[in-house]
Amino acid sequence: MRLSLLTTGLPPHVMGGMETHSLNMTIQLARLGVDLDVYHATPSQKSGVNDQLAQQLPSNVSLLRFDTPRQRRYPGHYVSEARELSSAFLKSYLQGPMADVIYAKGLMATSFITARRKQGKSLPPIVTNVHGYESFQPAATVIEALKSSILRPAFRYVINHSDFVVSYGGRITELLQEQLHVNPSRIIELPGAVDDEFVDAPLSSTSSQTRRFAFVGRYERRKGLEELAQVLREDAAGSHEFHLIGPIPNPIVTQFPDTVTFHGRVSDRTELIGLLDSIDVLVCPSWSEGMPNVIMEAMTRRSAVIATDVGATRLLVNDDNGRLIPPRKPDALADTICELAKVSDEELSEMKEESRRRIIDRFTWSALGPQSVEILNAVVEHEGSRSQTTAA
Repeated sequence: MRLSLLTTGLPPHVMGGMETHSLNMTIQLARLGVDLDVYHATPSQKSGVNDQLAQQLPSNVSLLRFDTPRQRRYPGHYVSEARELSSAFLKSYLQGPMADVIYAKGLMATSFITARRKQGKSLPPIVTNVHGYESFQPAATVIEALKSSILRPAFRYVINHSDFVVSYGGRITELLQEQLHVNPSRIIELPGAVDDEFVDAPLSSTSSQTRRFAFVGRYERRKGLEELAQVLREDAAGSHEFHLIGPIPNPIVTQFPDTVTFHGRVSDRTELIGLLDSIDVLVCPSWSEGMPNVIMEAMTRRSAVIATDVGATRLLVNDDNGRLIPPRKPDALADTICELAKVSDEELSEMKEESRRRIIDRFTWSALGPQSVEILNAVVEHEGSRSQTTAA
């Protein structure tokens, strides 16, 4: 099978959950014998990155690099930039090589769908992975709601006209079926996965007289940091430690009490793994999510989790390894932090071990890779049988 992967970028040159997923997917599918043509973008000054990336990828991966579109300033610029990049991908794709299936991230299938619908181009089945579908989930502010309303038509276009759409499962599948009215036969459920580095790194432990809670990630309003700051100001964690890890702007940091430890951006993976090993409870009070990498990474390093029931978090978190709470409910967040601050050491230890077991059993790339290949082969076979039926 030959697969064309359309993605906005690859780490370390373009960072983000979608880009990390693209790199891990590329590595795992290639190891399993899939030939991949990876269409990706980087800023123009990083034109030599293909040689650097190729050193860590199997030989059956071909990299096609494009310049990241110039960022616009007007509302909806993300859609315009995505269309520009998708158009560049299409132009290159039509010059060959052809694929058995196209797997597109975000809005990258836009020009391919238009070429097929309006220009009659013959293209293989298109699978779109929007990832979190955050623009269809509740927004935290009026401005965020306005941004989502601008994005939704573009995402509806690729969701409605791709042959298949990928869901992490959980509330994402519910959203696709109930809100976007996607036929279940077009939904491919594939969860997220944690990469091998987080699984294989030696586990370390640190001793402390207090419980260590932490938020890990970048700042976005939908991540619920304002609500978290509110409950910590009201002393939800008591005498226990709370840590903020990630690129969080100072105006947000100053909303937290002085007892909170701020680590800032942690770019070194070994350092991040060490910090995750020191955490007892990860706290994720998001308004909207897909299937957060940070939860899977922390679980892999034996952290219990408090998370809101949004996106596909219910696949990861339950009472066996933490607590799943309703979103947008500061009182529930405060009560749950207090609860896990008071559970016995034995119960907390069992939660932490269950977190790691759950990831190892179900959410590693070594497990997800074969499942992905099986599903993509089924997509190709479905298209082949459909073409034969049409010809007959």
